[in-house]
Amino acid sequence: KDALYNITHLLHMLSNVEIVPQRIDLRTVIDAAVSKNTVHNKNLKLTINCPQNVFFVGSDDIYMTDLVYNIYKNSCEAVESLDNPSISITVNNEDEWNLIEIKDNGCGIPKDIKKQIFKPLVSNKQGSNNWGIGLYYAKKIVKSHNGHIFVESKQNKYTKFEIYLPVHTEQE
Repeated sequence: KDALYNITHLLHMLSNVEIVPQRIDLRTVIDAAVSKNTVHNKNLKLTINCPQNVFFVGSDDIYMTDLVYNIYKNSCEAVESLDNPSISITVNNEDEWNLIEIKDNGCGIPKDIKKQIFKPLVSNKQGSNNWGIGLYYAKKIVKSHNGHIFVESKQNKYTKFEIYLPVHTEQE
């Protein structure tokens, strides 16, 4: 009963993401998200393609770090047992959008789960720490920025998340 109350309370809190935008450098966000993660494979090949002071969003640095962290953490868990784990984080500009792409060579997401992956309490991972809230929260953060998030995955090959966020310019 207490667990159900806690989950319900947490979901309510997560549904009210309110951003007070300020100009945030995406490289700083990525570095903070990567350093926050505690799941590590010592053989992990991490590639970050995002120069400092090039890509900016109007955001709150805590929300933005949480967004990248949730997806990066999932990627780390997906490659945890691999001999040659690889994760890449790439940022590009596409017209008025910053595209953040996070790709791993992990286990992938089953098709039936992929269709629901951004819904609360949906997860294909076992364990008491996997409640299926991280990607739901990530989508809430993206939507609060008027952005878009997509996932592409092939089982036992890769998973790629694409996050589109509006570019923040000096004039804003």
